[in-house]
Order: sequence, then structure tokens, then C-alpha cells
Amino acid sequence: MSVNTPSVSKSRLVPSSVSVNTPSVSVNTPSEVSVSVKTPSVSVNTPSVSSSVSVSLSATTSTISLPSSESMMPSIGLSILELEILRSNDWINDTIIYAAQKLLKQHFPSINGFQSTLYSNNLKFRVLPLDDKYVQILHADCNHWITVSNIDTNTNKGVRNRALIYDSLVPRKPSYNVKQQICSFLRPLANSFIFDILNIMPQPNSYDCGVIAIANATELLFGNNPAKCVWDVSKMREHLIQCFQQQKITRFPILRERRIPFGHSVKNFVIEDIHCTCRMPEDHSKSMIECSMCKKWFHGACIGLEGLENYTDKKWFCSKCDCMLS
Repeated sequence: MSVNTPSVSKSRLVPSSVSVNTPSVSVNTPSEVSVSVKTPSVSVNTPSVSSSVSVSLSATTSTISLPSSESMMPSIGLSILELEILRSNDWINDTIIYAAQKLLKQHFPSINGFQSTLYSNNLKFRVLPLDDKYVQILHADCNHWITVSNIDTNTNKGVRNRALIYDSLVPRKPSYNVKQQICSFLRPLANSFIFDILNIMPQPNSYDCGVIAIANATELLFGNNPAKCVWDVSKMREHLIQCFQQQKITRFPILRERRIPFGHSVKNFVIEDIHCTCRMPEDHSKSMIECSMCKKWFHGACIGLEGLENYTDKKWFCSKCDCMLS
């Protein structure tokens, strides 16, 4: 019997965690084939949601309401509040990101993605077709924005089983929440998935990650490599305002282009095993059980199995293996 007791963590607006590692206990019983069970930590996530966007979420649906106040651009839901945010050094909110993605989708209808960042609250993103090229801006912990895509800038084709992450807080590895969000709209079919962190220009301040994320998405859609761009950050917010007013997205101003040697666009990467019917990386907040035949891991909640501690000394087969045995 193998029991693994992971850490207990609580996440607030600024995530922090306390980890306790308890060594596993292994008992070999000659007459039985044991089933491994992972007993999880408890995790509570309280995501950030812009005050200018109202959200109504249920177990099966997600309703997003844009501001109903006096609008600068009614067709894309921008109010005077968002205009003030763009003309100050405030963090860009969900409404501005939503409006920018909506405008990008209008000009690049053949590209998928552009889903509301509010779906990150409950991982209710729409699953994208396997071979579609996509661009998606995501909320990445602590009021930070990143751009994710599968578009290879060398071939302008979509890549499988790999996500290209443009994060202006480089170099850093994606958080578990970011990996969850990506897998929730991709549902990888392979047993492993690669998260590439691209070698882009770091943000020069603490508040322009949102406009840089929009600029990176725009550069991708124009068929260019955002890693080569040294942005003229002082002009980017005014440029975005002009794009909204004209309802036409154009490339953001740059100071110069960086020279990126071939093969050096990727700064770092993470390979994650993908588990269960939900096709997610291992979630330490959920109980998991291993099939005695195929040795794949499943979340108890996903397969409707409760009390996994009762299976530590019993055989258990997933539905696919069970059909093969019957």
C-alpha cells in the first residue's frame, strides 16, 4: 500500500504556500496487487476579478456582463473608467483585456482563442479544436497578464502538445494555475505536455504587463516574433487607446528589434504528465487513484469514486481496462 500525503496550501490574491513533505509508507502484501492512492492537500483559491466587470457563474454556465455605464466604445464594452486606467499607471483590468481580444478576433477571424479571462475563475473555457491556431491572454496570478499561443513564428503553423508562453516577468516557470487554464481549453490527448517560456523583453515596470500581453498577441497575429520586439513602453497605452477609438488593431510601437539567434527563442520549458479523463496535470488538491492494469492516474472526483482510502489494498481498474477484462 502506498499513501502520499501532499502539502496543505491556501491561496489568496498573492499566492503563498506552506509545504509539508511526509515520506510515503510502503507495505507489500503477497496475495494482493496494491492500488496506489494519493491523498491531497486542501486548496482554496480566491481569484482577482475587476470591479468593472460583473460575473455570474454556476456549475454548468458562465455569464459575463460587460459594464452598462456610459461607454467610450459601447460596441466593445469600454467605459470612462477603462479610459482613465489606460491613461494612468493602473493595472489593466479584465474588461480592457476582453475588449482587446474582441477587437483582435474581429480582424483575425481565422485564429481561435480570445476567450474571456473570467473563465479562469472556474476553468470553464471552451475546448478548442486540436489543429486550430490560437492566441489567448490569461490572468496569471497576482494581477499579472500573459499571452499563450501555439503559433510557431518560424513556420506560422500551430504546434501540438506544446504551449508557447509569452510572459514579461521572465525568466520564471508557469504556475500550476496557468498550466490548469491552458489544459482546460486544450484538453491534451498526449500523456505529456510541454510549456515553453519564450525569451521576450522583460517589462520595465510593475504595471504594464497587460498592455505588453496585448502587444505580444498582436505581433503574433501579424506573423512576427514578439521575442524580437523592444517595446516603446511610453507610447503603448496611448496606442491602445487609438486602436479602440478607431476599432482597428495595429502593431504596437517598438524602439528596435532584438537579434534572437536561431533556436534561442525559448528561455525555459516545463514538461508535465497529463492525467485522468479531465486531461490535467497532477492536482495536489484532489485525490487520485492508479489503475491496477494500465497504471494511469485518475482523480476520484472525475470518475465519481469516493473514499479512495478504502482502495489502498484492493485492485481497481479504470473503465477502459475494465471493459477489456470483461
